[in-house]
Amino acid sequence: MKILITGGSGNLATELAKVLGKDYDLYAPAHSDLDITSPQEINRVFSRLNPDFVINAAAITDVDSCENQFTQALAVNGWGPFHLARACQQYQSIFVHFSTEMIFDGLKTTPYLETDRPNPILAYGLTKHIGEQNIQCVQCHYTIFRTSWLFGGSAPKFVNRFIEIAKQQPSVPVVYDQIGSPTYIRDIAVAINQYLQEPHPGIYHLVDSGQASRLDMARLIKKELSLDCELLPVSYEDLKIATYRPPHAVLDSLYKDKYSFLRLRPWEEAMREYLRGLKTDTPLS
Repeated sequence: MKILITGGSGNLATELAKVLGKDYDLYAPAHSDLDITSPQEINRVFSRLNPDFVINAAAITDVDSCENQFTQALAVNGWGPFHLARACQQYQSIFVHFSTEMIFDGLKTTPYLETDRPNPILAYGLTKHIGEQNIQCVQCHYTIFRTSWLFGGSAPKFVNRFIEIAKQQPSVPVVYDQIGSPTYIRDIAVAINQYLQEPHPGIYHLVDSGQASRLDMARLIKKELSLDCELLPVSYEDLKIATYRPPHAVLDSLYKDKYSFLRLRPWEEAMREYLRGLKTDTPLS
């Protein structure tokens, strides 16, 4: 079985390649080898590979960059998935696409479910929502996985940034009033491996179970790594960050009882596994 993974140099794509490469014939080109905004480049790759599955892990995910460079973000996050879906339709490939909790406004006080209506308030969420809509306009076999607060790998996300700062400063301000679904990229890759064995079309929320604030995450990291720093709880507004972030970004799925690939472990367990890899200098992802 042949699988094309776009965005091959990214954190999620790299982890997918590690897990899926054991069982499948993979091609995971970086952006320099496959620009998903170009239908011509996509057709070139599809005509050569004729993939059974296409997993789109290519995206512009930096929130500030999306605000400042909306046209480019829309091209990659909004129209790139459309071009890929059209190619999947032509070559009869199954299309797997990753989306985000930021298609929602973050105002709901309970977890967002697949049936909740999207209402993006930031450019990043808007472009990802447009990507979802564009895929659904194409008559191809598709599955969209929405995920949230990914950690793992080497990208400068919250976990990596916090560890670096905590090792250098005696006190670290951490937000207590932003809540999300921390999710280990290894768990996403394992779930996709399970999904590939029996694909089910649709839109699903794929996150580690439970929810946490950034402060909850920092406390666990501090304890597990024995970091000698003081945590200073602050509200999101206190940080005066230019680009607004939704206060409640928790996802849950209506379909966990139906599909085992949606039943992921608690985020705390996943975080401890990731941190154990860091302590031994042999990261698990």
